[in-house]
Amino acid sequence: MAQRARHSPYKGAPTLVVMRSRQVVWSRPPGAQNPLSACLHSVFLSARPCRATAWHCAEVHRAHSKPNLPKGGDNINAVQAIPKENQKEFLKKLRAVDEKYVVLFLLGLKTGLRVSDILKLKVKAFGKTMRISESKTKKVKVIKLSPEVYEYVKKYIAEYPLTNSHSLIPSTKRVREKSLSRVQAHNIMCRVGREMGLELISTHSMRKSYAKALFARTGQIWSVQRALGHTHQETTMRYLVNFSEMFKKALT
Repeated sequence: MAQRARHSPYKGAPTLVVMRSRQVVWSRPPGAQNPLSACLHSVFLSARPCRATAWHCAEVHRAHSKPNLPKGGDNINAVQAIPKENQKEFLKKLRAVDEKYVVLFLLGLKTGLRVSDILKLKVKAFGKTMRISESKTKKVKVIKLSPEVYEYVKKYIAEYPLTNSHSLIPSTKRVREKSLSRVQAHNIMCRVGREMGLELISTHSMRKSYAKALFARTGQIWSVQRALGHTHQETTMRYLVNFSEMFKKALT
């Protein structure tokens, strides 16, 4: 069996190619953290690969090379909220990936924080009441967690486990000081949404779901505007209007 070093055609996944008769095995390098490497480890490419194998590799490469954003980017007009009846199933599927995605989802769903502000949180900043400087507006926001969410996150920190110097949503279990990237969080949300048949789901769906739930409870758009920190009410309206449903009705 011949072995030679070579760079994988997949972004960020340099690896070792093991040459066998009519087969190439992309083997995961020691200590590699690239999420693509583990997947490619089990992919065998013959000299004449079938279309299904080629399609699978293309899908894996596309999922990990760049964010699978809805058309128009992470646009609040395009992104949809996660329906209340689907949220428990959504959480269940996130838990199957990693518990940190459940925490990310709960914080986004129950606080309305932008995903960038959740991802930058350190364990030492976690508490029943948190003061957060918003990355986009530079405003200081005071967040009060419900007892249920607080106890859940507290248990997660103890069991993961995480210390004060760690990121609340770490990149990996080996690299806990570094926070999870927004791209990876987005890819997971999109994937779970597709598995459930939900269209245009992204990390922004959590904030949009929070806005709709708050409006359903209060019926006051100014309450939603204040909670989201919007300067203009028109911006808040775009969170509450289901544009995809409007387009469907317009076409029928």
